[in-house]
This record gives sequence, structure tokens and C-alpha cells, in this order.
Amino acid sequence: MDKELPSNLRESARLITQGDLTTARTVLAAYLKENPTSDDGWLLLSLAIEDPKRQVQCLEKALVLNPDNQRARQRLATLKQPESPQPIFPIESPLPKDPPTERERSPSWPPPPITGEHKLPQEYESSVDSDRTVGIYGSVEPRSGEHKSETDAGGQPGLESPRRKGCGRRSLLWVMGIMVGVIFIGSASYVGLNLWRNYQASQAVKQTEVAIALATGGAELPPSWTPEPTSTIAPSSTPAPTATVTPTPTLAGPTERELEEISVIQIEVSDLRGLPIQSENQTFIVTKRQVRPVLERLYSSGGGTEQEVEEQKIQLVALGLIKPTYNLFDNILNNIADGIGGFFDPATDEIYVIGARFGGIEHIIYAHEYDHALVYQNFDIEDNEADLACLTNEDACNAFTALVEGDATLLMYQWWDQYASPEDIRDFLTYYQSWAALPEQFPPPFAGKNTDFPYVEGLAFVEYLYDRGNWADVNFAYENPPLSTEQILHPSKYTAGERPVSITPPNLDTILGSAWQPLVRDTLGEWTTYLMLGYGADNAAQLDDLTAAIAAAGWGGDAYQIYYQPDLEQSILAAEWTWDSDPDQNQFYQAMTDYLDQRFRGARADQAGGDCWEVNDQLSCLFRDGRRTLWLLTPDQETLGSVLSAYPRYP
Repeated sequence: MDKELPSNLRESARLITQGDLTTARTVLAAYLKENPTSDDGWLLLSLAIEDPKRQVQCLEKALVLNPDNQRARQRLATLKQPESPQPIFPIESPLPKDPPTERERSPSWPPPPITGEHKLPQEYESSVDSDRTVGIYGSVEPRSGEHKSETDAGGQPGLESPRRKGCGRRSLLWVMGIMVGVIFIGSASYVGLNLWRNYQASQAVKQTEVAIALATGGAELPPSWTPEPTSTIAPSSTPAPTATVTPTPTLAGPTERELEEISVIQIEVSDLRGLPIQSENQTFIVTKRQVRPVLERLYSSGGGTEQEVEEQKIQLVALGLIKPTYNLFDNILNNIADGIGGFFDPATDEIYVIGARFGGIEHIIYAHEYDHALVYQNFDIEDNEADLACLTNEDACNAFTALVEGDATLLMYQWWDQYASPEDIRDFLTYYQSWAALPEQFPPPFAGKNTDFPYVEGLAFVEYLYDRGNWADVNFAYENPPLSTEQILHPSKYTAGERPVSITPPNLDTILGSAWQPLVRDTLGEWTTYLMLGYGADNAAQLDDLTAAIAAAGWGGDAYQIYYQPDLEQSILAAEWTWDSDPDQNQFYQAMTDYLDQRFRGARADQAGGDCWEVNDQLSCLFRDGRRTLWLLTPDQETLGSVLSAYPRYP
């Protein structure tokens, strides 16, 4: 076996194995800060980050430090290989001619052992346990009857680590990523082609990652090709409908054959989820031409107004997440629909599936949406703590949405593994659509990342609970919902009962006067703090993903408020954070300083006790006290002084 790696690097490999890339990046960042010349550290970091450009930078750094690092060289060569046009799906891939066996039906059935061309390099063969089988994707399968269990972050033994399991979920996730692009992105063929290219390119680096896994003690590193749903939809901020709303067409109900298929899927979902069917749901299969008026109606019936949209736009502009010229109309309509091509309206118990017919793709969409219906039937969601918090706490609302969508996504994968027929699989393999229903041009950088949150991070959170105690632990979460995106991103904090610190912002009404209207008082949370630092609308100000994630990871609580003066079209933003430790506060302060310095073009301004910048009638200042950080954004020095006086702990 190759050289023994330091314990920090072995720990980071274990975290990557579990799919906890955020914590792995934190461990690696701390290690590389002390050991910046570790080529192995930079190599592992390339596996812990998602941005291909950053991966290349890490590998190039590793090779500068050690030109003889063959694993880094091989992985870098693969990532840099020229792309050639490929079909979106391997349409010519033959399907079984004979009726499939139970094992053949599920794409997640474990692959065969390594043989022939998949054989590991000789120097690693001795490190493989003779009683284990190494799959072609580098996974070390347990011996028959063996159950892999590890100690979680809270120190509880015997809890299985949250990780993506089986090829079935990975392959379906890839397909669903294509479908999201087909339904919601202007150029579906472009998105699908890139995902397929990524899938193909990844196969060439499998053996390298297997080798690294074995060199780090047999840990299974996650495949770098594992795709995640990609979308361009920002989930919170939206424009109001136009003055003339598209008339809602009369929707026809399912045919008799479709009703029979729907009934079967309902029974299958109910059985998998362990929840009884309490009531009936009306189902509509809508074409993409019919989607917009339906979504417009749902938006209007939910109380959406033009004023609300304008307020959300002002809020996102102040946070630096969108440009003032961005149109949010299609954004809200896309947000109403699930990222997988359908939506469930709990107010009417109606399920909508976007499709031309009720085929294989529509079957998997329906399984996802019917899980939502079952959850709403069996849990008192409308009166629980998280649903009430959605009225005043966007972060808690995002956390609860992640629970709900993670639940439906995990169930969807289970349905696919157990019930997808050969016809369903054929539909997926041959599905192609070149136009989107609600395309968005030039969406802001944070939009896709934010839209993915409930489906990607929510899925990881639900899998963490599922691995602890099956669906019973997931059900418990509806009675005791997660109250912050921090708990979603770090599930052990949820199970440990670590609640966010409550911060009450001062009332600025009297200080500012009647000309300033209070627009919002809310919570950003760890997730939005991360997006603000790494995925703002100003490309020049974006911090790299690793820096943004580490800076936001020590989040303990926050409160922010925005005031607006319509006559002058000016905003005031005051955001205050508390952090888990002094080092966490220091990390955030440095990252926030770098972000603001780029956002305001390095135009420093004098201000006692803080770091300030002033550009285009905007004065932005950053202050700190102990574990607290305060960010103020005002039009001028006088207004800044008035607002700062309401926060007496800061100089």
C-alpha cells in the first residue's frame, strides 16, 4: 500500500465517503492552512468540492508541489480532456428482450465484482479484504450479512452514515437532472448534454478514486460524477403576474386506463412510505402549454400580489443576490412547481403532472407528488411549529421545505428501485424534449443552487434520519420539525437538539421616521448566508465555494431587517449574526470583508470601529463584538449613524 496519510486526511476521506462534503472541506481547509505543501491534501480537496474549475485548480496545485503525484496527474488529465458531442441518452442501449428478473428490474442492483479491465492496480490489490468484493465503481461491499455502521457526529454508536446508496438512486438522479432541465430550462439539450458528458468523463477517473480510497484506509470516496438536480429557479423571490392573466384552460381528468395506473402507484407509494391513504386526490396531466395559467392561478389564489413581489425584489437586491433589472415573474411560477416536473396543491388536494401522456416519466413524477399528498393527509402540517414559523422565519420555512421535498425524493427513488417497469425504463432512456415550459434567460447565480437545496440537501437530511430509524424517524421530524437550514446541512445538530440562537432586532421606526417603510424582518440562516457570499449577482464579488461554506458553517443565529424609501428608491439593510465560537466569527468577518471589498470595488470609507465602503450612494459597514457581527447598508453617513445607534453593543 502507498504511504500512510495523516489522520486529518483520513478523516476527510471518511467524511467524503459519507457524502458530508461541507465538513470534509472544513477539515481539509484547516489541514491545508497548517500544511499548505501537502499534495495529498490538495488532491483530496479536489474530491470534496463540486466546482470543476476549483477541482482543476486543486489538482494543479498538487502537481506543482509534487510533479510525481500520478493520481493527481491522471485525474487532472481526465478533467481537462476535450469534450465531444454526445447523445443526451444512450438510446441505442439494448433493453432486456426477455422478461426481467427481480434483480434485473432494479437499476440499483449491485454491480459485479471487478474483473478484467476493471481490475485494480497491482499495488492496491493487497489492501483489499479478501472477504469483501470491490464493485466496479470503487465501492467496498460488505460481507454477506455484514451491516456497516459508524459513530455519528453526536457520538451515538450504531447509526449508519447518511450516504447515497446504490446505483439506482444515482442513475435516477442523473435522469431527473435531465428532466428538470427539459421542463424548466431554456435549452434542455444543452443541460442534458453536459450531464451526459460529465457522466462519461467520470468513468475514466473511477480507478483513480478507488486507488485513493484504498490508500486512505479502504474508505469509499463518492463518485465525482454523481449528479444533482440542476435548475435555474430561485425559490423565494418572484414578480407579480402581468395585468392580464392567461385564462385557465379547462383541464380534462385522467382516462380510465390512467386512473388504473394512478391507483396502482398510490398503493405502491402508500406501502413504501408506510402511511395509509386517508382521502382521494384529483389528478391532472397538463401539457406545457397548460402549465403557465395553472401556476398563475395558484399564485393568485395563494395571495400573491405585485406589491409583495416588488418588496422581495428590493430585499434580494439589497442582499446582492439579484440585479435591479432582473425580472422575477417566471421565477415564482417555476417555484410553485416541484423541481421534478409536477406539483401538489394542499389547499385543493390536487396533483398536477406535467407531461403529454401518463408514461414512465409521469409515473415517477406522480410517485413524488403522491408522497406529498400522503404526508399532508397523515400529519398536521398546517398547524405545526415549522409551518407557523414560515410566516415570520424564512430560514425555518426553507428547512421545513427541505424535509418535505427530501421525503418525497427519497420515496421516489425507492419507488423507482422496486416498481419501475421495463417500459418505464425505456421511456427514460428515449425521452427527449428540446423546449422548456417556463424558460428563464440569464438567471442569477444563486438561483439554481437555491432551488436544488430542498432536493439535494433535503434528501441528505432525510436519508440521515432514515438510516437511523427508517421512516419512523422521518415521521418524528414532522412532529419536531427542523428549525433552521443549519440543522438540514448538519443533521447531527438536529438530532442533538441544537436550536438556533434567537436575535431580536431593534425597532428602527422611530429612529428613521415615517419616510422609511419597514419592508422585512426575517432570518437569513446558514444557507442564505452561504449563498450571499458565494453566489451573489456580482460575479466579481463571489467568494469560492469552499470559503463561503466554511465562513457560513459556524452560524448560530441571525436577524436582519430592511427599510425602504419609495420616493428616493433607497434601501437600508441591517443584518446581525451570532456565531458558535470566536474562530467562527473571525472566519466569517474575514470572508464578509473580502466579499464587500469586491462588491463595492475597494472604495474604502472611514468609520470608527468598523470596515466601510462607499459607492453610488451606498455606504456599507461591517462591525463586530465578541461572537456577534453587524452589517449595515445605508444611503449615507448620517443614516448609518442613526441605525448604528440602535445597536449599542457595536462601537
